[in-house]
Amino acid sequence: MSPRLVRERVGVAVALAGGVVAVTGSLFLPGAAPARAAVVPVATTVPAPAIGANASVTVSQTSDLGFEAIHLSWKGFPSSGADLSTNEVRIYQCRPDPKSAADCYGSETLASGSDPTALGGLNGAGPDGPGNRRKAITAPDGTGSVDFVVETGRELTSLGCNSTRPCSLVLWKLTQPSAELLNSWTSHVAIPLTFRLGAGACSINNPDFTSEGAPVANLAMLSWTARSCAGTPALNVDYSLLGDTQARSDFAAGTVDMALTTRPAATGATGPNPVAYAPLAVSAISLGFLLDDPVTHTAITSLRLDARLVAKLLTQSYPGLYGSGGPPGCDPTAPITGPGSAYCPNPGTTGNPVTIFADPEFQALNPGVDWAKDFTAQNYFPPVLTADGEDLTYEVTRWLAADPDASAFLKGTKDPYGMHVSSYFLDAWNKGNVRYPLDTFRTVDPTSAMNMTFAPLSGLDAVVRQAAAGAPAGKDPSTISDQDLGHQPSSYSAARQGFRSLFVLFDSADATNLSMPQAELKNAAGSFTAPTDAAVTAAVKAMTVDANGVRQADYAATDPALYPLALVHYAMVPTSGIDKSKAAKMADFIDLAAAKGQAHGIDNGQLPDGYLSLPANLVAQAGTVQAAVRLQAAPASTGTPTPSTSPSPAAQTTSPGTGTGTTSAAGGTTASGTGGSGTTSGASGDGTTSGSSGSGTTTSTGGSTASPRASATARASASSSARATPKASSTAAFTTSARTGPLVESTGVGRLVLLLVIVIGFGSVALGLGLVWYSRGGPASASTRSLTRVLPRMWK
Repeated sequence: MSPRLVRERVGVAVALAGGVVAVTGSLFLPGAAPARAAVVPVATTVPAPAIGANASVTVSQTSDLGFEAIHLSWKGFPSSGADLSTNEVRIYQCRPDPKSAADCYGSETLASGSDPTALGGLNGAGPDGPGNRRKAITAPDGTGSVDFVVETGRELTSLGCNSTRPCSLVLWKLTQPSAELLNSWTSHVAIPLTFRLGAGACSINNPDFTSEGAPVANLAMLSWTARSCAGTPALNVDYSLLGDTQARSDFAAGTVDMALTTRPAATGATGPNPVAYAPLAVSAISLGFLLDDPVTHTAITSLRLDARLVAKLLTQSYPGLYGSGGPPGCDPTAPITGPGSAYCPNPGTTGNPVTIFADPEFQALNPGVDWAKDFTAQNYFPPVLTADGEDLTYEVTRWLAADPDASAFLKGTKDPYGMHVSSYFLDAWNKGNVRYPLDTFRTVDPTSAMNMTFAPLSGLDAVVRQAAAGAPAGKDPSTISDQDLGHQPSSYSAARQGFRSLFVLFDSADATNLSMPQAELKNAAGSFTAPTDAAVTAAVKAMTVDANGVRQADYAATDPALYPLALVHYAMVPTSGIDKSKAAKMADFIDLAAAKGQAHGIDNGQLPDGYLSLPANLVAQAGTVQAAVRLQAAPASTGTPTPSTSPSPAAQTTSPGTGTGTTSAAGGTTASGTGGSGTTSGASGDGTTSGSSGSGTTTSTGGSTASPRASATARASASSSARATPKASSTAAFTTSARTGPLVESTGVGRLVLLLVIVIGFGSVALGLGLVWYSRGGPASASTRSLTRVLPRMWK
C-alpha cells in the first residue's frame, strides 16, 4: 500500500473518530435549553347550569399550580338568605372526574369510612389530616367570592395532584348545609386543575449533604433544592424540616452537615469544627388572621395589634365562651362529660374580656371598627401555634419581653382597662417555670376546656396545614355528648364564611402564599407596620450584628418605618474539618441560594413571595462564607460586628410538653474579622428544654426517608415549594429539563473534562481532514508532514 493511500485512510479514520468524540461530548454537556416561557395566570370562567340557569364560576388560575391560594368568584347562584342558613357553597379539591363527594378531599359524605377509597372524614378531615375545603356564602344578588388553598401531592398524598396527575376543583351548592348526605350531588360544577413540577419531583437516595432546620425558610428551601437536584450534574440536598433548636443540636452532634437557623449556636455547642453563617433569605414573623364582620359577614382585611395584645393571646388570658359561665360550683379542671360542663368558669381569667374582640384595648387600637363590639357572640379560638423548639417562638417572646407594656403585663401588672394576665400563667412565671424568651409554647392553664382549645401543634408545617384548612387547632368541647361513652370531643372544622375568627402565628412567606391577611404590629417608635418589603428592609438595616456576623432584630430600634419581627435565615456550615468534595457541594448550594436564587418567581430555584431578596451586603457575606467552606482551611470572615443593644437571651428552662423533647443550647461562636480569621467570641445564649405535642417520621425534599439522625425529633414535612400571590414567571428564569425539572449550572471538573474531550474531538477532525488534504497533494504544515512520516510505520 502506498504511503499516500495510508495517509489518506489514516486521515479519514482520525476525522471520523474525532467527530464521534466531539458529538458524544456535546451530548453530555449541559447546554442552555430554551427559557421557560412567562406564565401569566389567566382567569377561567365556566358555566354552572346545575346550580343556576345563568350561573357561572370564575377561577383566578387553573393551570401551573402549586401549593397556593387561588381566588374564586361566582354569580347567578341562589342566595344564602339573610341569616346565611341555606344554599351554602362548599368548595373541594377532588379527583379529575368526581362521581360523588367521596372523590373530594375533606368531604363528610362518607364520614364513617365505609368506603376505603373515600377521601372524606369527620369535620372535613381526611387520610392526610385537615382538609382544605371552604364553606362559602352567596349574597342576595347571587354573587360570592372566596380564596381557596390548592394543595399538591406533598400535602394531600391520597389525592396526589402533581405535574402528571391533574385534579379538579368542585363547587357544590348545598340546600341543607348541616348534612352533606341530605344534599344532591347534582348541584355541583367541576373545573379541571393542572400542576407544575414541584419540589417532590427528585428522589434523593444518595444526598451530597444533609441539612435541617429553619421551618420559616421552608418554601425557599424547597424551591432551591428542587432546582439543584434536577441539574447536570445533580446537587442532591437532603432537607428535613425540623425545629431550629433540634437542627443546631444535631449539627453539633455531627448527625447533619448543615443547620438552617436564624440564631447562632451557643459557645461550645457547634461541634468540633469552626463554623460560619451564610445568609440565605430574609422574611418576617406574622400574625395572620381570618376574620369576618359578624354583622355584615364580610372579610376583615386589616388589623392592628400591639405587643401587650399579642401577649394576652399567647398567655391564655381570654377565657373564651368555653370558660366564661356554667353550672354553679363546677370544677373547671374536672373531665368534661357533656355540653354543660364545657362552660365552667375559668378562675384564672376572672373579670377579663371573653375574647380579644371584646377587649377595650383592641377596640381602641382599631377605631371605628363596630364589628368588634358584636364579636362576643362568636366562638373565640386561641391562636394556632407551634409547640416545637422554633426560633420563631423565641423571637416573638423576646419581642414581648423587650416591650415595656407587654413585659409588665406578663409579670402581673393590669392593663389600663383592668385586664390581668392569666393567674395560672403568672403563677408559672413567679415559680420560674415559664420565662420569656422561650422557644416552645405549651399550655399552663389546667382547666379542661383550655387544654382542649389551646393546642400548640407539633411543627410549623402542621400550623401551615391548619391555616390552609382555615380551622382552629384543638378540640371542640361543645361536641361532647352525654350519650358518647368515650366523652371524646371532635376536632374543629373550618368555620363558614361570614363567621370566621382565627389567628395563626407563622411566617410571612406562608401567610402570603395562603393569601392570609397579616396584622400590623406596633414598633418601638409607636408606629403600626405590616411585613411589607419596605418595612422588613428597614428592620434589617436596624438589626444588631454579633461576632458571628449574625443579624438579629433590635426591638429597641426607633425607626417608625420598620416592622418589628424580621428574620434573617442562615446556613450554619463548617469551614474546616470535612471532606472537600462535600464542602464544595455545600458551597455550590450556598451560591445557588444566596446569589442565583434571590429573584422572585414561581419556578423552582426562585424566591417565593413573602421573602425579601437579600441586600447586597448579605449576598457578599454569603459569598465570603461559601468561599471559606469550599477552601476548608480556616474559619470564615462573616462580617464586621457591631455592638448589640438587644436584650441578651435569658437562661431558661421549661417543662417538657406532652411529646418527646430534647435539651439544647443556643447562642453563638465563630471567628470574626474582615478578610481573614479573627478571635473566637461567643454571644449570650439560652438553654431550653423543649417539648412537642407529638412526633412522626422525617422526610426529605425528594420524598424519600432521610437518613437516621442520632438525636432528631423526627416528623413529616407537609409543605411544598410554591409561590404566593399569582405572579408571572420570569422569562429569564431557569431552564427546564425534560427529565426532572429546572437545571442548575454545572460546576466542578466534570464540565471542564467534557469541554476538553470536545476540543480534542474537533482537533482530531481537523487533523484527519488535513491528512486527507495533504495526501491528495495539498500544502501542509511541517508538523503535519512529520506526522505523515510516522503514521505509515504505525499503520504497518
